[in-house]
Amino acid sequence: MAGCCECRPPPLPAEFESTAFWCEENVYILIRQFLLSQQIIEHWDIFAIIISNVDKSAALWDQKLAQQDLYPVVWDYHVVMLLRLRMAHSSEVHQSEGTDDLGDTTGAVCHCWVYDFDTRLGSPCPAEKYITQSFRPCPAQFQSMFRVVPGQDYIDYFASDRSHMLLPSSSQLQIKGQRPEYSKPPPGYSCLVGKKAAEAGVTNNLMQAFVSMDVQGSGTMYGRVFTLQEMVHWISFAQ
Repeated sequence: MAGCCECRPPPLPAEFESTAFWCEENVYILIRQFLLSQQIIEHWDIFAIIISNVDKSAALWDQKLAQQDLYPVVWDYHVVMLLRLRMAHSSEVHQSEGTDDLGDTTGAVCHCWVYDFDTRLGSPCPAEKYITQSFRPCPAQFQSMFRVVPGQDYIDYFASDRSHMLLPSSSQLQIKGQRPEYSKPPPGYSCLVGKKAAEAGVTNNLMQAFVSMDVQGSGTMYGRVFTLQEMVHWISFAQ
């Protein structure tokens, strides 16, 4: 990446801390921080990528939770962040020789990078490498689909009351005025609701507006749904 330091993918902020099993909120906070950086938004388009399928059983390989290296983790949904180099800066990027600082040995500068807090592939990871190693041939019910949402839309319209992570017993606890119980410890901050979602009175649209991969479904949805082949093409087009 010689000669184009601005085109290196930005590292995670030093103060950033992710919360295990809350990928959609981790990505929300990271996108929000990156959008505050003029240097980042001048060079990169930012996207939230929601990974799931109509059965909510998407298989991903090279995940930290995998019991064995050759086994996938099957998520009901997973969310990562992707940076794509703005086309206006692509012509400024020169080919480098050998291995760069991030371990890419292809000799060519990567135009797309994935930030996944649950992968073993590193974060950020070149998108082509991430797609190739994370999504492998498998039965149709485990094949992933991808909802690609522009970062600003994700920040503006996302809303989650975290009810999808409540244990069944929590309904009785709430009736009794007690604190609800979650399947995984929630983040220490308040529930996330984007500005435009709040203005519209929306407090929870995670599953229907973002995670749903039913392209024929009703209601407001954000972004565009891709198959794996379409996602590969979309990433390759940025090259």
